[in-house]
Amino acid sequence: MRRRARPAASVDWPDFTVNPLALRNKLLEDDYEELAVNGNHALAAADLPRLHRDPFDRLLLAQAKAERLTLLTTDATLARYPGPIILV
Repeated sequence: MRRRARPAASVDWPDFTVNPLALRNKLLEDDYEELAVNGNHALAAADLPRLHRDPFDRLLLAQAKAERLTLLTTDATLARYPGPIILV
């Protein structure tokens, strides 16, 4: 029987079984780049209509818009926003 690895950081989602530190390290190893939040992202988030109450999700969408990236989400409410977002 295989033991489940304990996450290196606290993630309060029962269905999230990936070690966050290992995931980050692997993504960086595979040449993914981290995108820091900046003032333009915060301003863009403030301009979004209030379709979604989660400020973190709104910030992710604002970042995608500001950086001309596509945001993939499983959140149907977040996917109602116009712009670079795809419901998966």
